[in-house]
Amino acid sequence: MVDRKTSTFQVGSDPCSIETFAVPAGSGERPAVVLLHGTDGLEGESGTEIPKLAEQIADAGFIVFVPEYFGTHEMPGWPLALIFESRIRSVGSYAPRIAAAVEYACADPRVDRARLGLVGLSLGGGLALQYAVGAGSERVRAVVDFFGYIDAGSSVYRDACKLPPTLILHNKNDGVVDVKYSSDLRDALLAHGIAHEFHGYDDDYSERKFHPFRPGGEADKDSRSRTVTWLEKYVGGTA
Repeated sequence: MVDRKTSTFQVGSDPCSIETFAVPAGSGERPAVVLLHGTDGLEGESGTEIPKLAEQIADAGFIVFVPEYFGTHEMPGWPLALIFESRIRSVGSYAPRIAAAVEYACADPRVDRARLGLVGLSLGGGLALQYAVGAGSERVRAVVDFFGYIDAGSSVYRDACKLPPTLILHNKNDGVVDVKYSSDLRDALLAHGIAHEFHGYDDDYSERKFHPFRPGGEADKDSRSRTVTWLEKYVGGTA
């Protein structure tokens, strides 16, 4: 049984929500995973599927933190297309929010600060990679990148040598975030000798422009399983 708890962390004067997933356990520190959502936040389908992934990772012995890192500048009633445009345009402002969420996770007394992994989906995948590049592999032990959007101003490709072991998962038919983002990342990791795996799927989810994976489909199940295995190998679960 995974316990869920919602609280807040501060970014300047702006409070952000964060949910924690953990299996009740005795004393002793456990590894942590910070799981970052994409452009749609934790609404709709993502609001259902991301907690499922968090619970699956928590069942493997991790404490999982899912922050809601968007700001509060969007006006009620904005059309969805305008909200997405605003969030993509603001991508450069999210780094301090990701850093604050990681610090919140590492400050939890149950967490082993030396065993931290990041998982990101879509926009969150690029942000997880960007944080890991800046923090270095001694701080972040592993990254899992689900169909990540890597901003043009990011240093991820240039500084891929600073990344920890990285698992890359993408639909080869993705009509939102081109698979080239992931194949270029794979090439950069390969050039620097960084442990990595790249799994491209032919997942049929045309209703969402093949982005993300169809919930409950083979790509969804396989990618989730590979995520847990990768985190157990490089961060270390306690199940």
